[in-house]
Amino acid sequence: MNQTRSIRKAGFTLVEVMFAVIVFGIGLIMVAGIFPVAIQQSRLNTEETSAAATALIGTNTLERCANDTFLPSTGPSNGGLVKFDYTLFNTWAAGNCILPGDPRMAWVSVYNRPAGARYAQTFVFSLQARDVSTYVLSSSVAGAVTLPQQFPRLVTITTVAATATTPPTIEFATPAILPVGSPPSTKDAAVTRCFVVIADDKNLPAVYNGNILRVGNPISGDTYEVAPGYETPTITLGKAYIVGKTFDGSAYSGAPQDVAVYSSFVPIK
Repeated sequence: MNQTRSIRKAGFTLVEVMFAVIVFGIGLIMVAGIFPVAIQQSRLNTEETSAAATALIGTNTLERCANDTFLPSTGPSNGGLVKFDYTLFNTWAAGNCILPGDPRMAWVSVYNRPAGARYAQTFVFSLQARDVSTYVLSSSVAGAVTLPQQFPRLVTITTVAATATTPPTIEFATPAILPVGSPPSTKDAAVTRCFVVIADDKNLPAVYNGNILRVGNPISGDTYEVAPGYETPTITLGKAYIVGKTFDGSAYSGAPQDVAVYSSFVPIK
């Protein structure tokens, strides 16, 4: 007598299949989320590498031209002021401030030289063109921004050190008197991630002149948090230099141009 055997093959239930699809979908979402972060980090690394090379060019230029004429004393021996001579750009540095191989990159500088010192401390802002294609030395090129309009801008700052419950803050204002050639309403150039070089902390003797801060998240109006990792003293109506947003001749806009700030000491010939 022939017997019919019933053979049952192992398989997956509908619930098991649905669970596997869900797990696979979650995995795809997590992998997809990695790519934007990796791309952003790669871009930041590229910018920082270019900024370091740009700052080196700026520092070398300043070192070659460091003498009593081009880098005169900025103040008394207690620290003086960090300042920028706006005529300096037009007399000797113009041809070196924009990288010839990549005109999207440029540098501008402020410096501090106490009276009688045979050295100067320089602060080189490495810039990258934002919202425009390139930097130029005149306003005759369409789609470009004139570098002299991107000089470090003098601002008034009021900073408050961190407490146990609040982060350090910085508030910007425009000085009553701006240097010749400076864009107007310099406080409007401030933006998250731009750098701040303290020029005059209003202390006698100066304590924090030359300290570098970075602007953090906005709080309200012209007040921002200071980015983590930067020691923030309490200063009332001090002076500082920033670059920040792009100035197109009439208004400020866009992301901060300053990718980095590098400080160095150059001997005075």
